[in-house]
Amino acid sequence: METEIINAEHIYICETDIEKIGECIATYIKLCSKGQFDSLDAIFLDIVENLSNFIKASSILKNYLKHTENFNKDSPFILLQFQLLTLLNRLSQAKQRNDLTLIMDILEYELFENLVRWKQDVLNSIKTIK
Repeated sequence: METEIINAEHIYICETDIEKIGECIATYIKLCSKGQFDSLDAIFLDIVENLSNFIKASSILKNYLKHTENFNKDSPFILLQFQLLTLLNRLSQAKQRNDLTLIMDILEYELFENLVRWKQDVLNSIKTIK
């Protein structure tokens, strides 16, 4: 029972973080496209903080999943987690170079797609585990 509560809470946290990140990405892209660069650093920081929260909550889910038969080395969880960490590294490098075009591409196409897949391939499948 307690693991089901932890599971449900962390699924909710992950889904909420994905929504927040999606909203921040949309705002970042919109402001960048309009040439309004003043708020970009604050929004970028919001994205990173929400990603950090997402990674923490998803790591707890990973520990939960390790104790079920639904988790193995071929789990989409492993691939998506690796891709997410790679994207964070690339975002950090792009930010250091102040490469707004690359940051926007990573956010809009790669990070957003990764988070959609988290929601579809991982979080929805965890909800079905009893």
